[in-house]
Amino acid sequence: MALTLCAFGHVATTAEILAAVHGQESIVDIYQQSSYLVRPRRGVYACAHLRDVELAALRAGGVLDCVSALRTAGAEVSDEGCLHVRFQAEGSRARPRPDLAGAPLVSHWSRVQTERRPAAANLIEHRFRRPVLSRSRLPAPEALRQALVCVPPEQLRGVIEAVTGTVLPFDEVRRVVSAAPRRVRAQLMRAW
Repeated sequence: MALTLCAFGHVATTAEILAAVHGQESIVDIYQQSSYLVRPRRGVYACAHLRDVELAALRAGGVLDCVSALRTAGAEVSDEGCLHVRFQAEGSRARPRPDLAGAPLVSHWSRVQTERRPAAANLIEHRFRRPVLSRSRLPAPEALRQALVCVPPEQLRGVIEAVTGTVLPFDEVRRVVSAAPRRVRAQLMRAW
């Protein structure tokens, strides 16, 4: 079962887990017998090896975003003690619960774009083709895109310098910055 959750991006719903085991076991049995599963939220299970901040974002009902996702990816940026979490703009059956995160939250509301999950029958094949994006945090380019509009103007330069070369190559950072809103690019020009 650890392979299943890692192949699902380290997070899976009850329905996805049951489809992966072809209904041979109940979710209660799987959860009770597994030391590598945690349940951050009703109907959502995650790999136990996820970082505490990723589990806190899942508990709140979102995914790690912005400078919090960049920190988790390896950039030395300050999140000022707040957890930046992206919630689904379209809503879902399970309402977001920022109070369950256990830390002060900065909420970002927009479409969460995570990689589509592989079909249960293709889990092992999928694992060897290419890595699946994490469903507990956004990819670094998307997190940087959000950080450019979230971080105060005086800190933008530091964020870009921290990300360049450690988390993202220079060309990717340049692409993300050039696609930023005009006001952000103007603030960057003044800061440099």
